[in-house]
Amino acid sequence: MFKFKLFLTFLLFSFVLNNHAVAQYIPQSYSGLKYDQNGKLVFTIGQQQLSAVEAKAALGLSKMLGQPKGTETGIAFDFGMPDLNGTLYYGFIHFRDSRHPLPVFFKRTGKIKNGRVKIDIKNKMSGKYDMIGWEETGYGTIGYRVANEKGQLLYEGKVAFKGTGPFEVLPTVIEGPFVNLVTPQSVVISFVTSQPVQATVTVGTRKFADTNATVRHEIPITGLEADRAYSYTVRVSGLEQSYSFKTAPAPGSRKPFTFAYASDSRSGQGGGERDIYGVNAYMVKKIMAMAAQQKVAFVQFTGDLINGYRLSLDEINLQYANWKHAVEP
Repeated sequence: MFKFKLFLTFLLFSFVLNNHAVAQYIPQSYSGLKYDQNGKLVFTIGQQQLSAVEAKAALGLSKMLGQPKGTETGIAFDFGMPDLNGTLYYGFIHFRDSRHPLPVFFKRTGKIKNGRVKIDIKNKMSGKYDMIGWEETGYGTIGYRVANEKGQLLYEGKVAFKGTGPFEVLPTVIEGPFVNLVTPQSVVISFVTSQPVQATVTVGTRKFADTNATVRHEIPITGLEADRAYSYTVRVSGLEQSYSFKTAPAPGSRKPFTFAYASDSRSGQGGGERDIYGVNAYMVKKIMAMAAQQKVAFVQFTGDLINGYRLSLDEINLQYANWKHAVEP
């Protein structure tokens, strides 16, 4: 009986996890499973009918974004979890100071209490601590890390702002940018923003843009030459990030190239970045740094990417977001 219950739990887990977007096809061998007239997954045992219940996750990507809001002196976060207590690590990101910009974490931290925390930019991160020139330009970006009271890292995020007091939170690139669908004449630059916005990508003297305001941006870059390196700049809310890509060789090319291969980046032992909620970000970042140093044409990653095994799609998306942050430029 125990084995049957365990199997039933696993079966319902699989279908509930995949049932958030569309009804999943049920093989005929699962004769007791079906969808009722309301589209709800049910399992019948004799005269008894069991209904699948969607689990509510304690953590999720939507919560970790923190609903940041500008204040008179900085930024306030509300993670929407009254039982979340821990630490917020934060620091400015200088996008013009490095090929691979990262937060320079400030010596002070924020105490997360009942899911809320504030950052004082005006009084604590000005003067000699203003490494990005926000006092002069009125713009800046902060990178942050959320850790629970046990010290486990849950999420790495970004938030852009403008003003010198009061402050206003701007639409922010929170995932990417990534280079996709590389051909000899084109690529697609993709990224995600915290709010709908029309973004632009500049390559040389040419500018490409979204057709409409959106949070998921996929901007085709066309008219390129084969096997050539290009610099590109993503512009969102008055802030810019600049990186580079290389187009694919022309069809039939026999020019040698190098690629990297890796797999299984689920969280590891040892704490810190080895377990950023479902992802061994420490190793993934090392792999990507080595790939960049060796100038590989591409990285083939076969999985597993994340720990997985969660009933909530929002919690799964949190793990995927942590993986994507680890491979970002």
